[in-house]
Amino acid sequence: TGTIAAGSTCTIGVVFTASMNAAETATLKVIDGDDGAAHPWLIALTGAGGTVPSVGLSPTSLTFAGTLIGATSAAQTVTVTNTGGAPLTFAAGAITSTGANFTVSSDTCSGTSVAAGSTCTFGVTLAPPTGAMPGATSATIQLADNASNSPQSVGVSGTVWDFSLTVPATASVNRGTNASISVPINGFGGFAGNVAVGCSSAASNIATCAVSPSSGTPGQSVTVTLTAGSTVVPLDSPNGMPPFSIKQIVFAVIAMMLLFLIPMTRRTRTRLGLAAAMLVFAVIAGCSGSVKTKSTTLTITGASGGVTKTYTTTVTVVV
Repeated sequence: TGTIAAGSTCTIGVVFTASMNAAETATLKVIDGDDGAAHPWLIALTGAGGTVPSVGLSPTSLTFAGTLIGATSAAQTVTVTNTGGAPLTFAAGAITSTGANFTVSSDTCSGTSVAAGSTCTFGVTLAPPTGAMPGATSATIQLADNASNSPQSVGVSGTVWDFSLTVPATASVNRGTNASISVPINGFGGFAGNVAVGCSSAASNIATCAVSPSSGTPGQSVTVTLTAGSTVVPLDSPNGMPPFSIKQIVFAVIAMMLLFLIPMTRRTRTRLGLAAAMLVFAVIAGCSGSVKTKSTTLTITGASGGVTKTYTTTVTVVV
């Protein structure tokens, strides 16, 4: 706003900033105190676009198949094209994921300047970390650059899978015999794949194990057969001999004393009574020993899609 003296002039500056890669038009309106037919003055403005960077993405969204927690899917690639007329620049680390389940696995864009008409690429994988929730998952991959609509984004979605085995904490088996435990296979997030099940013993001289069938799918169970060694003795048995309790020794001594008294007795009825008492004490001595056990740890594993889960159970062998 101002006043111009008669015969004087003023100037108006106009700056064109392209917002698209095409021709652009506008009108400059100058309003003055003259209300004649030619007022206000209308000045047509035109400008040629194509002097700014612009981003083209292909594809604009990615969908991943189900992936197990701890595994990584195959990478999918997005191509970034500079469809503008000026260099498209990316700072370091310009391609990022908004979700923990998705990872930018490769990136030729960050830290570079992409000339007009040229391209760069980045790859994305679905890699659910430990603690991820099974089920549907989604996020966006964001691109920060010098284009006017920065940041751009690519939608990503997929499914997180998981599985587990239900393994008892303890099991027991008598020496020289077999026992079996059932191990159900569980699936989460829609997982229905095959799980291979294996078993190993920390001390095969105490107990061994075998799995049948060797694999299954969620909803099925496998059987782990435990086999206890036939020569297992408790750890506190010297020279591999079975242990004796004090109670056993006392009853055995009484039985021996009665045995020695039998020849010294003349009456038949007394002898028979001593013999019967001796047998009773001998049986008590043989049956009154404390139960001894030995234990080992079984490691049971489930494996599928490159993911292995490990469980342990303590097996007690009753001697």
